[in-house]
Amino acid sequence: MRFSCLLLIAYCCHPGQNALTSRHPGRQDSMSEQPWGKSIAIWYAPELYDGDVDRLVGEAVRLGLSKLCPKFGNGTSAWQGLEGLVGAAHAAGLEVWGWWFYYGIANNEGTISGDHALTLGLDGVILDIEAQWEESSSNDAARRAKAERLMTQLRQKLPATPIGIASWWKPSYHTVPFEVFLQPGYCDLNMQQAYWIGRTAESGGASLLQESVEEYSRLYDWPAEKTVPILAAFGQNYNVAGRTLYWEATLPQMDAADAMAHDLGCSGEWWWSWNFMLGKAGSIDHEPRPAFFEAIGAYDWGAAPPPPPGPPEVPIDEWARAVDAWARTQGYTGPRPPSP
Repeated sequence: MRFSCLLLIAYCCHPGQNALTSRHPGRQDSMSEQPWGKSIAIWYAPELYDGDVDRLVGEAVRLGLSKLCPKFGNGTSAWQGLEGLVGAAHAAGLEVWGWWFYYGIANNEGTISGDHALTLGLDGVILDIEAQWEESSSNDAARRAKAERLMTQLRQKLPATPIGIASWWKPSYHTVPFEVFLQPGYCDLNMQQAYWIGRTAESGGASLLQESVEEYSRLYDWPAEKTVPILAAFGQNYNVAGRTLYWEATLPQMDAADAMAHDLGCSGEWWWSWNFMLGKAGSIDHEPRPAFFEAIGAYDWGAAPPPPPGPPEVPIDEWARAVDAWARTQGYTGPRPPSP
């Protein structure tokens, strides 16, 4: 046991095996060589599988996910207790891209979230920019200023970490200054919330996604290959003319949206949300949706990353000589194994 542990340590510390370098490549390299892949957003990680991170990671590997995407903070509040999940994911060869909900009220949200991303060892950060952020400023100049402040703070902390923005699917309907977030050196990916809430046609998600990608291209010259939309694998209530209706994504809609993401040339996709599909947070009936998991598992975004390499195999005769050498330090005087 002692010998094998020393061998493992020596292997892991070999100069050619720099785990930190491989886990946090430069932004240009990480965004250009491989597709982003597929993932499922995690809202409250501790409620999944009773907090069993190994089971959660095992399911991610089984489904062929390339990344885990847990929420890791809210406003100025850094969510604690994610270290075990990040460690288990990395041990299984998965990247972890955390997402953070920003309010745009405090002046130091970028600093706090950047520090927490470093503490956790995240491979990427996703900015959740919604109505609360948009409406916390009264004019375009103020929104541009706080967008610049947020991105400057994040890039000061995370100069080489990939960053994506997950915001509105139709930017022309909103006042978020995407021209700031999407400028060179700030966000690497557009990860818009392409939810087709209320649409019941099989093509509902596909047509909405196509409209979204085309509008970002037209308004901001943003390419599909730097787009990773978050798609709908959930249901919720919504209001129409004063009536409350329930809508839920269907498997044919999900299939069509996935196909459209491929056709448009997107770099990947992620889905909202793991909690809903297990009947947890966000679910109205609290019933799991196993078919949603299996559908996402079938979507092909390239092979799942291989697990990290184990220690090198050692020929049996070398093991025998090593054991013999150790045994003789303990008083063994029997026959020696054959010499090489």
